[in-house]
Amino acid sequence: MPVCRKAPVVNFSQVVRTLHVERSLCCHGDAANQMERVRGVRSLRGVLRGVFFSVTRHFKYRKGDYGSACASVFLFIFLYNSTGASMKYDTDRDLAFLETSTSDNLHPLVSLLLYDTQGQTRKGAKLHTLSVYRQHAPNHRAYWPEIIEQIAIHGAGTFLERIVGKRTEYSKILNHVVKKAKISVMPDLSADIVEEKIFTTIFLETIPSLSLGELQAVSPLFGINQVIPDTHTFATALQNAAAGNESLTALTSLIVAHGAAMYACGVGYAASAPRVVRDVLEIFEQPLRRKFLAMPLNALSRDLLLPMIMQIAFLRRVDQMDLVSLLGLVHIPDQAHPRWREIILGQKVFKLKYFAVKMLLGRIVCRIAADPSEEMVREGIAQLHAIYAKNVSSPAAQEDLKTIFELE
Repeated sequence: MPVCRKAPVVNFSQVVRTLHVERSLCCHGDAANQMERVRGVRSLRGVLRGVFFSVTRHFKYRKGDYGSACASVFLFIFLYNSTGASMKYDTDRDLAFLETSTSDNLHPLVSLLLYDTQGQTRKGAKLHTLSVYRQHAPNHRAYWPEIIEQIAIHGAGTFLERIVGKRTEYSKILNHVVKKAKISVMPDLSADIVEEKIFTTIFLETIPSLSLGELQAVSPLFGINQVIPDTHTFATALQNAAAGNESLTALTSLIVAHGAAMYACGVGYAASAPRVVRDVLEIFEQPLRRKFLAMPLNALSRDLLLPMIMQIAFLRRVDQMDLVSLLGLVHIPDQAHPRWREIILGQKVFKLKYFAVKMLLGRIVCRIAADPSEEMVREGIAQLHAIYAKNVSSPAAQEDLKTIFELE
């Protein structure tokens, strides 16, 4: 007959008080000390696991005491999640680059992590409950580590794994989706290569659903200047043009990411994209939606994990996308160029053609006349530079840039 073992004496009140202290430590202090505090909380979670298994082993020898066992399980879940609700996830090396992403570029990813197409909060979404989110949103850069943690939480496939706060590495999420989608990749490839394989496959398989008129319309953006008689010709020309061209690869990732985001949460990149790119995004949007619906994936992978991967793939490549070079446009000099200052201070006057710029420049000149501080001058330069950068493909903007900077 088994001997009833004595349960370990655990002061749970003291444990709970310790948890609240550790949680407050994780939410305050500079970034240099936060990771050390996180390690402390993770160690504490390890202690809780040990306490849990010790207690449940004791209950195992008390025949019929299922109520006590269940209470132990729920107490463990509460205490375990109490240590993780506000902690910062140990940064996944494959996602550390998100630290340098802009808030505008992060917005579709954050929207996808939190909400579905009906605007309902996703199961497992915790980011919006954190104090750092409530304090800084929509400045998503302020809580990029928490975004990475939310990605890892969504990677936990089962309800029980999410309850106990399991986190899944990004590489494992990638491997899971690739396997389920039946996309052939070599083992042990880096995350960026696997991502490229996924969005390239999806993009190429979407092309046959486009009309010849649509393909002809998008061809100039991909550097294809020949007549397109069929989809096969377009696909071949695209693959030849994209070989070794990082900018075209980044553009392809943007198109697939936008389609995935619109399919999964209704928030994409069209609003912040130049007009010529916006037209292409709209052309591919519905064909990509149909493609995602037809993929051999379960609901979690199709509606969340795959679109999430596509956003990450684009964010990894966004700095490689040079639309100015792709379209053969005039490069916009950076804000340090002296001509920007000369324009807003009225030292140089040009006959501009872009009406929106003329309106903006008039307001900037008036504000600087009232407040000629250096801060106001820098702000005016930034606004003028931004409107040209956003509308760089406009013929009027191109003419203005050539006139202002005396370019041929």
